[in-house]
Amino acid sequence: MLSPDSLEKNGECIEPLSVRCETFDYILKKYNINQLELLQIDAEGYDFELLKIFPFSKIIPKVIHFEHIHLDIYHRNACLEFLHQMGYSFVMEYFDITAVHKSLKEN
Repeated sequence: MLSPDSLEKNGECIEPLSVRCETFDYILKKYNINQLELLQIDAEGYDFELLKIFPFSKIIPKVIHFEHIHLDIYHRNACLEFLHQMGYSFVMEYFDITAVHKSLKEN
């Protein structure tokens, strides 16, 4: 679901549409994924919410790339702190953040 702010800014061409959603746990199990090189998220303002529910206790993506442009400063900072606590360092560009896990740098 798009954030309400996104709808207000871009509302002229958006119409509601229901889609089937799967959990991270379901996808990882269904496709027997036990390691992940890249986690790409683009959820129009819900990127941090998805990061918070990713099962980091089961799998640590080496690189996470997501859009931060729709996050307010409070949520952007909270997201960066969350990633830092998970062992990631990051590069912030205008629209996106790329986070690299410390295990990738050790290799």
